[in-house]
Amino acid sequence: AVHLVGATCVVIALLLSPSIQRLFSGRLFVFLGDISFSAYLIHPVIICTLSCFLFMNINTALNHYNLTVGIVFVITIPIVLLVSKAMTKFVDKPGINFSKYLYNRYFKGEAN
Repeated sequence: AVHLVGATCVVIALLLSPSIQRLFSGRLFVFLGDISFSAYLIHPVIICTLSCFLFMNINTALNHYNLTVGIVFVITIPIVLLVSKAMTKFVDKPGINFSKYLYNRYFKGEAN
């Protein structure tokens, strides 16, 4: 339970810090926040398919575990980011817009 209190204090401190707010408002963090849900959904699929395939083949050729992990990591991260961006643009955002449309059309009047 102590770690929960500590984590809560850290989050509160970060939220109240203007310099941390500026850092998290930068383009990189806004981009990562935008694609985070898609990355959360898609990264296990990429890691368990492409990264595993690459690891097995590269490690067979090089027979050097640490180097293979580094190479696969450098290849995997940009692919996860690109696929997450595409998934956000073509699946997540249209899905959100469609659900808003359905809500406004069929349920908004009933909520009152």
